[in-house]
Amino acid sequence: MTPKGQMSSSGSGPAIMMMQPHIRVTFMPDPPIKHLAPPKRRRPKAYPDDTIQTEQHPKTTTVVNPPPPTTNRPKSNGITGVAAYLPQFEPTPKPPPKKSDPTPATIKLNRSKERTIQHG
Repeated sequence: MTPKGQMSSSGSGPAIMMMQPHIRVTFMPDPPIKHLAPPKRRRPKAYPDDTIQTEQHPKTTTVVNPPPPTTNRPKSNGITGVAAYLPQFEPTPKPPPKKSDPTPATIKLNRSKERTIQHG
């Protein structure tokens, strides 16, 4: 019997070292992965007509209504991209209710009910 951790061959090393170099490369580990810093998150840009402007007075702060929008674009409330267009999609109908197959426990319960009705 060969001692634990040793090869049964001539003892010239692990079998992978006896392979040809171009085959041995397939069994070697890849180089370590280079660490990348996490991407910087940018806030979505609000449209100019979405912000509420305030006027600073020495003792009071009053909120001034924003000017009427100059474009036909609806207020986005900070939502950008595809989410801004979701109201324009047509609604989909609800899917039909699921049909569930009977489980072995329910089959057994139904059989026992039928037997009690049959045999009184």
